[in-house]
Amino acid sequence: MDDEAIIERLIAAYSQIRYEKILKPWIMDEKDNVLFEDKTKELSEYDFKIYDNVMKIEKMKSILQQHKLKNGLDYVIIDYIQLCETSQKSNSTNERISHISRQIKLMQKELKVPFLVLSQLSREQEKNNRPPKLTDLRDSGSLEQDADSVWFLYDKNAGEYDQDKSDTTEVDLIIAKQRSGRRDIFTQLNYYKSTQKFFEKTPF
Repeated sequence: MDDEAIIERLIAAYSQIRYEKILKPWIMDEKDNVLFEDKTKELSEYDFKIYDNVMKIEKMKSILQQHKLKNGLDYVIIDYIQLCETSQKSNSTNERISHISRQIKLMQKELKVPFLVLSQLSREQEKNNRPPKLTDLRDSGSLEQDADSVWFLYDKNAGEYDQDKSDTTEVDLIIAKQRSGRRDIFTQLNYYKSTQKFFEKTPF
């Protein structure tokens, strides 16, 4: 996904304007236009940077260090770890992901900011239509080992295309690992497909 597509989804979620209207602004009504202008102005006041190119973990570290030094750094999101590359030679995908996972952990400790790292899951979970488990983290057990917490989003209706008739689907938030608290499952999220946003049904 390029940076333009990410921004479009961000605007849809932040403004609660249907994503298809963001893609086709000529179908917006006056109310949508006012909301779009107000919310994009608010978003422009946030200082965030999007890199939509695949980069090596060593280069990522250098960029983040410079950001921290020049502008400060509050939060890092990596989407997703299997797309990261490294200068270090490896004999397998498992070895490559293990190295990258460890480097991200070291970066987090050095920069002292939260890292949100997305990961693919194995196909076994999808085939069996069951809630994901730590063993479903794809390519390396190091992901489970290095992470301070592991959260899964589980849609029971995934793959049931009739469900798309509804704009809302209920999603489980599964905290499978938590070094600083308890593990649990919260069936308290609603996902709105038209705006691509999650909402809490009730406070946790």
